[in-house]
Amino acid sequence: IKSTFKPDDAGTVVTNSTRKPSPYAIRGVTALQNVALLHIRGRALKAVSDLAGRLLTCLAKSGIQMLMVSQASVVHSISIAIRETDGQRATKVGPPPPPTPRC
Repeated sequence: IKSTFKPDDAGTVVTNSTRKPSPYAIRGVTALQNVALLHIRGRALKAVSDLAGRLLTCLAKSGIQMLMVSQASVVHSISIAIRETDGQRATKVGPPPPPTPRC
């Protein structure tokens, strides 16, 4: 496998076994067809309490099946793999406003 960013590098050899076990060995590769990636980023993901949770709940309640969710450790972005057929609809779904605090 060659890097598109460094095409002159040697790349990585893919085999069905390893001669020397490595903690960095990749154990599987998956390719999915007809999948869209919804990527949301911004400071609000960290600043607003449970915004990511509310967004995922809203997508689920809209009938959008999430195939994979990945959130960066810095919590400024979240990527959600969904069916390609749900892509346009997912861009129109937004989390509900947070509940009004009661004093």
